[in-house]
Amino acid sequence: VIEHLDNPFTDLKNIRDKMTEKSILIFSTYDMDSLIAKILGKKYHWIMPMHKFYFTKSFLKEFMNNNGLELVETITDTHTTSLKYFFIKIKVILPFFKFILNFLSKIEFLNKIYFKINLGDLDLYIIKKK
Repeated sequence: VIEHLDNPFTDLKNIRDKMTEKSILIFSTYDMDSLIAKILGKKYHWIMPMHKFYFTKSFLKEFMNNNGLELVETITDTHTTSLKYFFIKIKVILPFFKFILNFLSKIEFLNKIYFKINLGDLDLYIIKKK
């Protein structure tokens, strides 16, 4: 979750310096070039104060390549979420449905119903040292 770090570039270089040829680094972050991030713009649900940096997949690939790290694989992650949480998030994105979503988000049993969703915006990066 490198978007939470104060100095992600320095931290990644420090991790690289401690890695061996057998080391693997795995981290996740949101892709600001994803379709959902572009569609929602400033209303993108992962733009929040606790996220100090925002990245694109292409920027991270270039950073790795220029800093002695090799991107082995990128995996787009699938979220598991409750219906209640989903309705709360949709309410922020689609305020014109606020009335019905307020009602739905108050139904407690919806907090026990989970489903998988992949918006194509959360990526896991698997990295090794060059």
